[in-house]
Amino acid sequence: MIIATDTIAHHSVRTLRIRLTATDDLSKHKARLYEAINRYMERFAATEDDRCLCGRRLTGFIGMFTYGIVHGEGWCDFCKHPARANHYITLEGENKPRISWVMPLPYHPDYVTTKGQ
Repeated sequence: MIIATDTIAHHSVRTLRIRLTATDDLSKHKARLYEAINRYMERFAATEDDRCLCGRRLTGFIGMFTYGIVHGEGWCDFCKHPARANHYITLEGENKPRISWVMPLPYHPDYVTTKGQ
């Protein structure tokens, strides 16, 4: 399957529809967090309803995401397109993640060199 990459949007804070609420301690880092999230999310394709580029859902009780041997990495069971489920965002100069979550997201084709097993 050939995918026209210029028609697929990259994920960002806007496409994820997230809003950060922070404690006073973290509020001074809010702009840096948004920047870090945008930089990190660029490698993923913005798809609707937790779907892969092939249209299949990657989440749910009978989700189509399969974990590989690398922590958090995997692929769509149907088309083998690579995806990541475990996400960690660290600010520059820090060594521990500020944000982490689990949600399978397909990689944008611009960042894909090979398909899953």
